[in-house]
Amino acid sequence: MPPLPSLLGIPLEVRAMIILLAAQAPQSTLPDPGELHSQLRRTLDRAPLAYSHREQTRRVLFPAHPAANPALPLLLANRQLHDETLDTLRRAFPASSRPSVVYTADIVYLTDYTLWPTWLSVPARAPHVDTVHAQFRIFGCPAAHRLDEPPRGMFSGGAGGPPPVVWPFYHLLVGSMTSGRHAPCGLPFAANRLVLDFLPAPQPGGLLPLGRVVGFGRAAANAGGPLPPENVSEGFGLRRALEAQCRGDPGIEAAARLMTFVVNQLEHLSRLNDSVFEYGKKLHENIGVIEVRLDGKLHETIDLGQCLANMQPWTPSYARDKWNASFLPWRREVLARRRELGMAAQDSPTLS
Repeated sequence: MPPLPSLLGIPLEVRAMIILLAAQAPQSTLPDPGELHSQLRRTLDRAPLAYSHREQTRRVLFPAHPAANPALPLLLANRQLHDETLDTLRRAFPASSRPSVVYTADIVYLTDYTLWPTWLSVPARAPHVDTVHAQFRIFGCPAAHRLDEPPRGMFSGGAGGPPPVVWPFYHLLVGSMTSGRHAPCGLPFAANRLVLDFLPAPQPGGLLPLGRVVGFGRAAANAGGPLPPENVSEGFGLRRALEAQCRGDPGIEAAARLMTFVVNQLEHLSRLNDSVFEYGKKLHENIGVIEVRLDGKLHETIDLGQCLANMQPWTPSYARDKWNASFLPWRREVLARRRELGMAAQDSPTLS
């Protein structure tokens, strides 16, 4: 029997293709949240903004170390493969066109309101990538992972602020993109496109507390499961177009409810009114467009460049000074940054 061919025994051109496939191969997702290990994770040292909810930063458990490149074993195999792997990566992702890089992430949402992000594919370090593809999976919280007994009212807002559960999602997004130690490669980065894909919950039956909330200020009396869409406010329920798709499928309904909640919050931030400017500007500085998907199917696109172009001056008289002193200078800077990154950046003659 002839000897089996080795990697070094095949033509260099074929070997380079194999190396590139290995470098971009995503890790497999954990099928069970019980396999998550909190000792391998850490939380944000501080909130992205001083006046956001610091106590909610601990509900996002980031990987303790930057994601390892899947090609790392090839880099460590021997000198020849090390050099060929580096050459292949440099050719595939040259420094002048790093936006071709795609990052892939898996985010587990547990029903104690914690988020467990895992970077599945990080083929090259880059401060600017083409796409970040993040899938959300919903699970009940294993007893061993329960952070605490979540306070009541996590989905209830007050004093003009959002529900506390908003902050873990905000810290996940902003911490991943702007806090270097929690970013996939240990440095802040921007993305032309952010894809958020909400997958059906594998466990049926009232997994998502969102379904038991009627509005920011009052909880539903029915604690046994999701409320019918007609009894739930727009902010937490299902938009009419989703009702038929979710009917009779509690797994997809849980995903749709979480998706709807996240979309509404992102749309609110992207409008940059005077009350959310300090928070929403992080989206415009680091993201081109946001694509929202439900089980792989495109549901909505938030074009942040278009949002900037459609901005209208803040109307409250108390906000005019902030508009002139803070917003307009920031807008000039962010438009220049977006153009430099190749993102949509339309000027508006009404904003001066």
